[in-house]
Amino acid sequence: MFMDTIFSNPLLLLIIPGIIFFFWKSFLNLFKIVSSLFITSFHVHSSSMSFDYYLDFFDKYRSDKIRNLKFGYITELRDKEKKGEWYNTLGYGWHICKYKNVWILINHSKSEKGMEMYWETSHIQAFFLTKNLKILNEITKNLYTESSGGKNTKVYINYGDGYKLINTRTKRSVDSVFWNKEVKQELFNDLDIFLKSKKDYLKAGTPYKRAYLFYGIPGTGKTSMASAIAGKYDLNISIINLSTVTDDNQLINLFAQVPNKSLLLLEDIDLIFKKLAENKKPDEKNRITFSGVLNALDGVAYKEGLITIMTTNHIDRIDKAILRDGRIDKKIKVDNISKETALKMVKAYNKTKNDLKGLEFPINPAQLQNILKN
Repeated sequence: MFMDTIFSNPLLLLIIPGIIFFFWKSFLNLFKIVSSLFITSFHVHSSSMSFDYYLDFFDKYRSDKIRNLKFGYITELRDKEKKGEWYNTLGYGWHICKYKNVWILINHSKSEKGMEMYWETSHIQAFFLTKNLKILNEITKNLYTESSGGKNTKVYINYGDGYKLINTRTKRSVDSVFWNKEVKQELFNDLDIFLKSKKDYLKAGTPYKRAYLFYGIPGTGKTSMASAIAGKYDLNISIINLSTVTDDNQLINLFAQVPNKSLLLLEDIDLIFKKLAENKKPDEKNRITFSGVLNALDGVAYKEGLITIMTTNHIDRIDKAILRDGRIDKKIKVDNISKETALKMVKAYNKTKNDLKGLEFPINPAQLQNILKN
């Protein structure tokens, strides 16, 4: 009867939608007023360096522990073997969290248009049922502390115009990397001087940055030493995969936007620069050029205090333009280890010097490691 009355009266057909629209707009305005009085919100995209920290934080304090989990698999190269581990984190959808008596409504959703990279992109919207900014400041401070110190080393890789966290590992000790004593001492003496010389660099008008090249035969622990440096000086590790960089401007920006308290690692640069030198006509997907990489190394938009570590097994294949002073400040040759260094490795593996019988020195540390493991 009611519906018949509505459809038989054209005036009601015009009035009712207007009434519904009026109440809907009133509700939205009321919600905005309430939100401005009682709710604090923020948004963070997965391209942000802090995204994974917020994701882990909200996952830790969410009340819906058994729904909307997201599973993934992180891989890394350890001792030239790919290894990894499963993990779960905050899934897509709405979640409710509670932190220090403050309720938080979380919406984790997939971005409509992701970057054409290796990972899907998403974002988090968080609504805090409080106007007390101390809670937000406390969360941010805790996340910053976690990302820049503690017992772990964070590993980032370039992701669009920024970086994405891909792994967290226990800090590596310098003593766990077996280089000959004099070579290791030369490296760390240089690093100590650099880290104490900021005022001298600035006074001289010299960019405060340092680039190292570790070169030598395979299996000598060049990349392992980069991890040990990060552990010793409370740094994280940022990796740039040049094959995913779209153009020179993005590369220069990546050098400038290396996460705070991170060293920059470029592995096997002989292969990278050989490809770039031959890249006379870059394709549409990768327009990075050889000169663009040189400009980035020169510090056109450098990160102050940045330590860059490059590794190669074939220094003879690297263009002299890259090796000149200013682009690479110190070259460290890493070679087979002496018997003295080998004995330290023996001790670390809880073996005895008898395990070295029949071996010739100097010896490749990777080869000796395999012997001691078996």
